[in-house]
Amino acid sequence: MKKAFEYLGLLSLMCFSFFITEKTVTVIQEVDDIMVQIRENKDKYYKEGLQATIYGDYIIPGISSRDVNVEKSYQAMKKIGVYDYNFLVFDITEPNITINNSLDKYIVKGNYSKRMVSLIFLVDENQIEDIINKIGNIKVSFVVRNYEKKSDSRNIKKIKEQGHEILVYEEKSKGYSSYMKKMNELGVVIKYCYNANKDQNFLDLCKKNKQSSIYSNNIITKKPLQSIKSILEPGAIIVLEASAALSQELPNIISYIEHKGYKIESLDTHLQEN
Repeated sequence: MKKAFEYLGLLSLMCFSFFITEKTVTVIQEVDDIMVQIRENKDKYYKEGLQATIYGDYIIPGISSRDVNVEKSYQAMKKIGVYDYNFLVFDITEPNITINNSLDKYIVKGNYSKRMVSLIFLVDENQIEDIINKIGNIKVSFVVRNYEKKSDSRNIKKIKEQGHEILVYEEKSKGYSSYMKKMNELGVVIKYCYNANKDQNFLDLCKKNKQSSIYSNNIITKKPLQSIKSILEPGAIIVLEASAALSQELPNIISYIEHKGYKIESLDTHLQEN
């Protein structure tokens, strides 16, 4: 019986020691200069989320909320021994309504807060190389109108190799399976459908295959530079039909957009909700 009390006392002492040690570590951590700076600066990096906006058949992407995870940030910085905001760890919370769970809607623009625009080029296969040669390092999207299974794949591979996107479009809805099979063979992943005429059957087909549908009122077929100037805004998705005029004005179009403080990005980057 005496030994039982001795063991019980020893166990109680150990538990108390662990408690005191834990409290001591917590107190030391709270007054650590790294922790103090994380807490002082955390509000600067907070970003409030925004639900995707739906009106009728259209949707505009939302934005995830972002908040500093104090404990994980502290552990990351403690390893290097100094406060460095580059080592902040964030908790990301996606909005409840997103473009990924609203595939029955048409994405008509990106979130205005990002100050980005995306360019979609409507091209025939033989026009791809000219566009790629003139856009420099920016990332864009292509709708290749005349691409068939028997077509030469070299230009399609160029699009992929340089990090651009290919969209499938409603004229291919009847041959969707064979088109997608060909693209898969070339290693091309297609995440977006271009639905210029709001074809419901095509929308349903893309939804079934977990692809988002793009619709835009900003379709430029003539006087491209002049037209860009009149429609440029944050979040714009601009569709440009390949032509001799576009080929000539494209470098100036890109310079103009960037001069106005916009970043030209792929749809995949532009439409991200994080």
